[in-house]
Amino acid sequence: MERNENATVEFVEKISELVKAENEPFHVENVLGKTFVNKRWYEVEKNKPEIMKLHSLKSLVDFVKTTVENNNCNLTLPLVIEASYTTMLVHTSLADDSSRVTIATVEPIKPDINFGRFIDIHNFIIQLQTCFADTENKKNVIRYN
Repeated sequence: MERNENATVEFVEKISELVKAENEPFHVENVLGKTFVNKRWYEVEKNKPEIMKLHSLKSLVDFVKTTVENNNCNLTLPLVIEASYTTMLVHTSLADDSSRVTIATVEPIKPDINFGRFIDIHNFIIQLQTCFADTENKKNVIRYN
């Protein structure tokens, strides 16, 4: 019986410690130029601009021109543009902590081509006109539908 009483006392003491620790004020600490707080020791992120989501290369060019000319986001140049097959990302140059901030993404709005299943004639013609180059065959298919 004494063992259960000791376990209960230890349990109550531990709960009291946790409640007391939870009510302590935040402690902010700088470690190697990074700011941390004590509650769960996570890094406090600096203010970052919101990522601009674009869908065309022209909008990207316009965005970069106006951002560089007006220096809207207080960016340090040069900007880094990362391009893949379907996506482009615009990053700032390296910050003091060797990180980059993504300021824009470009992802085209692509039509969904449905091969191998039935689609109505209206959607078929729209997909044909938007997804395929103008050729004599394409014109003939559209004309006879």
